[in-house]
Formats: sequence, structure tokens, C-alpha cells
Amino acid sequence: MRIYHRPICCIQYQTVLTCSIDVAGRYKVDRSKISVSGISSGGAMAPQMHVAYSSVFMGVGIVAGGQ
Repeated sequence: MRIYHRPICCIQYQTVLTCSIDVAGRYKVDRSKISVSGISSGGAMAPQMHVAYSSVFMGVGIVAGGQ
């Protein structure tokens, strides 16, 4: 199993996207049901991920997102 590790301040969209696609490929995941969510600063990043990669993520969940 590949482990994705980066400090929180260094997480980039490409890393999240790569991880999501890799996990979906390793397991029986319905790719039409992959969503992205985040809490706090991740809540600010989640809608940006959804817009930038709307062909990958079908929805977004935001919990206490920033501006």
C-alpha cells in the first residue's frame, strides 16, 4: 500500500488528486461517487478541488471552511 505523507501546510491539489485516483484504482470504488470534503482550512480547499477537478469529484462537503 502506498502511503501519502506530507505536512499539512504542504498538501497540494495534485497530491490529493493522485491519492484519490490511486485509491479508487486499488479498490472497487464507483468513480462516479467520489467526493471531497474538508474541515477548517481544508473546508476552504475542498470547493476549490471540486471546481478544479469536477470531472473526478462528484460533490463537496464543507465543515467550518475559511474564506
